[in-house]
Amino acid sequence: MFVFDQARLIKDGCQKNTCCEAKMVCTLVKAVDKRGGSSRSNDLHIPTYPTSVHLYNVHNHNIFVAEALRHRDVGAKAIESLTQLFEIGHSPTSALAVPKSDLLAEHGNKYVYASANRALCPDLQFCYRLYQKVNKQEFGEGMLAALERQVESYNAACDDSCAKLAMSSAGTPLVAICSPLMKRTHSLSNSGEMCFMDSSGNMDRENCRVFLLLTHTCAGGLPLGIVKTQSEDERTISEGLELFKSLLTKDAFGGRGEAGPCVFLTDDSKAEKGAIAQVFPEATQLLCIFHLLQAVWRWLWNKEHKVEMKDRQTLFSIVKDMLYAREMSTVELLYQQALNNPLTTRYKKFLTYLQSLYSRRHTYTVDMDLELCTCPAGHSGAPCKHQAAIVQNYNITSINFLPTTAEMRAELLKITKASIPQSPVRRMLGLLSELAENSDYNGQAV
Repeated sequence: MFVFDQARLIKDGCQKNTCCEAKMVCTLVKAVDKRGGSSRSNDLHIPTYPTSVHLYNVHNHNIFVAEALRHRDVGAKAIESLTQLFEIGHSPTSALAVPKSDLLAEHGNKYVYASANRALCPDLQFCYRLYQKVNKQEFGEGMLAALERQVESYNAACDDSCAKLAMSSAGTPLVAICSPLMKRTHSLSNSGEMCFMDSSGNMDRENCRVFLLLTHTCAGGLPLGIVKTQSEDERTISEGLELFKSLLTKDAFGGRGEAGPCVFLTDDSKAEKGAIAQVFPEATQLLCIFHLLQAVWRWLWNKEHKVEMKDRQTLFSIVKDMLYAREMSTVELLYQQALNNPLTTRYKKFLTYLQSLYSRRHTYTVDMDLELCTCPAGHSGAPCKHQAAIVQNYNITSINFLPTTAEMRAELLKITKASIPQSPVRRMLGLLSELAENSDYNGQAV
């Protein structure tokens, strides 16, 4: 005999304990007696279903409430709708938002009652289970084969080798992408000067890491490539970068080819820096100030370092002032002041951390006269009114502002279109620029 016990359900944390006496008793009935004869019971269900079920509906609470509907099975229509959403690329969270939106549009003010019905609006845990089931049916053991087909299909659509799939030494898949737009961006001289590399995680249920490579232009950051891995160790990243490099031509990175850009700008990741040093040994590596400050702030909030909340902002300002110093002598002066600061000496771990940052000061303090101004707005490379005045009055180019010359316009035009005869365009833009600069053009021929 089996008794459905609410107390057991309460113990598992499923619902509030009301000490309800309602129960369901299931008793297995013998369909055959000891002598092998049939049961004498007159119940027609006994031969097929030898079970006796008794319900005791003695509730001490109201069962006609919306909350009771959340225990219903998910309806077939809801399952079909979610399956279709998963097949077109929705995640469990985004797919669940669709039926919720439909119920809100249909029921209006009564949405709270309709959404409580699990048959119409499943819970998120069910959506995740269904999502995994659909993916397993679609890919199963041939997930890598399906991914390889996707890569081949993408290359066929691009009519070029723009993506590659390989296996790392750890046995995990690697994907490298250099789309037609990215390949055209490689033709810019800026791509050979500096490349930004940053990674993002938690992209999917496998926690894949996506490494994005960008370069700076007057139109903003433009992509150079993408590397996708399932690990963030140095060896895997280097293998991913090698796979990405196999997609490039000798004209990549502004004509530098396999040598890569002159400068790599990354966050303070030992694995990334080690991988770049292996694949692009000629490149100079610099730390991104934004990511470095972000890492410092996370370090200060780490409970293991035991920094009191009232002191975190002050310690953060010490590092920030060093990073934004305009001269190396100022960095050294601020560092010596920090060593003698009673607050820093109170936190031995922070003092060690600060010494580690100072030992790598040449990776984040660079002396360069490219797109910089001594004003507070432009000293870190941002555009300012002083740079704008020089660009306008002296007719020079700057990556911080929209293109002002025919050459810069033609460079951007190469990116927007795959194949354009550049010489006629360059001549046409040059004539228009010359006409505007050397005459009082008022809409009529001179």
